[in-house]
Amino acid sequence: ITAVDGNAVSTTDGDVWMEASANITVESISAGTGGVYLKAGTDILDGDGDNDITAADLILEAGSGIGSSSDQLDITVTNLTATADADGMFIAESDAVVIGSMSVTANRVDTTASTATTDTAKTQEDLTTANGGAVVLTATGMTLGAGAAGNALTAAGAGNVLLSATAADMDINANVDAGSGHITLLATSGTLTQDADVITTLTGTIDAEASAITMNDAKSASTGSGNIRYKATNALTIGDISTSGDVSLIAADISDSGTTDTDVSADELRINVTGTGGVGTSSNHFETTVATLSADVKTDGLFITEADNLTIDKLNAIAVNRIGTDGTVESTQTDAAQEDLTSIGALVLSLTSGSLTVNGGDDTAGISSAGETLLKAAGSGNGIILDASIATSSGNLSLDAADGILLNADGDISLSTSAKTIDMKAGGDITAADGNAVSTTDGDVWMEAGANVTVESISAGTGGVYLKAATDIIDGDGDNDITAADLILQAGSGIGSTSDQLDITVTNLTAAADSDGIFIAESDGVVIGSMSVTANRVDTTASTATTDTSKTQEDLTTAND
Repeated sequence: ITAVDGNAVSTTDGDVWMEASANITVESISAGTGGVYLKAGTDILDGDGDNDITAADLILEAGSGIGSSSDQLDITVTNLTATADADGMFIAESDAVVIGSMSVTANRVDTTASTATTDTAKTQEDLTTANGGAVVLTATGMTLGAGAAGNALTAAGAGNVLLSATAADMDINANVDAGSGHITLLATSGTLTQDADVITTLTGTIDAEASAITMNDAKSASTGSGNIRYKATNALTIGDISTSGDVSLIAADISDSGTTDTDVSADELRINVTGTGGVGTSSNHFETTVATLSADVKTDGLFITEADNLTIDKLNAIAVNRIGTDGTVESTQTDAAQEDLTSIGALVLSLTSGSLTVNGGDDTAGISSAGETLLKAAGSGNGIILDASIATSSGNLSLDAADGILLNADGDISLSTSAKTIDMKAGGDITAADGNAVSTTDGDVWMEAGANVTVESISAGTGGVYLKAATDIIDGDGDNDITAADLILQAGSGIGSTSDQLDITVTNLTAAADSDGIFIAESDGVVIGSMSVTANRVDTTASTATTDTSKTQEDLTTAND
């Protein structure tokens, strides 16, 4: 069925039915509030560059393709459903459109002038292609609803998908399944609301960008090993993102739409907050299962709960494929390599069953925060390793490890605001390697270990230091180990050793040990007496308490010879 340039087919709100065993070439079809059904054994083609179809409902069915990569089928309809094969579908809607289930019926006139609808009634739903056919749909806005099959869009095989809402919102209310093709979702002038799953597999990537993005609780974006990128100019709310590849999240604020579900499962996770917001909240952490993390957040802070082992380090550049109106990869959206954790507010990173390693990437900086800061590694045998520095400008710092805390040479800790405290609690050893430095600006330092505490350099200014070791407090090298106003030492076995005294520069001292004794060298005068040290312990809500971090002790005492 071929409509040449200038031809027009119209009804007064009645349905239009065209059925061809080969191609249908469309010029101008107008059905008012009626519906249009086009069925082609091969292709449905756009006859020219003008609007091709105006109707309330449009059903397209092609044995091969609808429109083409170089010439989309131009429509103005309210509701749409389309199915094609390997040549895919390429459709441009002039206004907003709803994808769903609909019916068209025509009265077929026979040779007696009677009519029947036996062979001219069609119901169809959703957007579907087979054998790798692409799906390209542009509109000012769109709603993807579900038919009986459950999916709003199915591109079987490796067909790429582009859904672009150019001026308004995109609402995904039923699943979008691209087989193993790449998916691009664009609503750069509106909100992308995802109340269903977006799915591809293998190396297919997912590229979503909008003014704001809301992924409802338990709704997912998933692929095999491809990368996933969600970018919002304003707020981004995440349900469940899953890949064995990498994930990049960019928004003015990033939050969790649920409470306990895992928000991101990936190899690498890159977070960049562009506004004044943060990631997660004190009452609803952002949950992850990732291997490597880097995040740059603003005044609302960072609140992340990680399921297992995690490394803070420099990430790879993360790229996804952006699909063009021809159904092929038009460009790659690439987010540059990023390193470290940076927060202008609080920073809470809690591992429920894993060890935390902080690396510096291209430099020795690892974590920077401007609020209350907690690093926690829970679960038997799990510890914290600092191979890069932690700097906190206006908050207290707590490190909490089920096993050991290792402060390597580049793993310095510094607090620049007066009277802010450092609190370390380890089920195993706390070990400061040669060259490490821990310092506050006149704030107290608290170290509590279930085994040994090995000291390299602790400086508290006019603050105090409390070291508690279930076994020994050990001098890490021959330099001065502790500088403070008050020093409280408590060891289950010994402090220093016969061959290596603990070197200190303090005003006031109290120490208690057992049979391994006390061996201390003070560089200046010292007063033995009673004193107190108190640290602010940061919890997972970024609140602080001193219930378990306040110690008063007096004198020098040993037991058992």
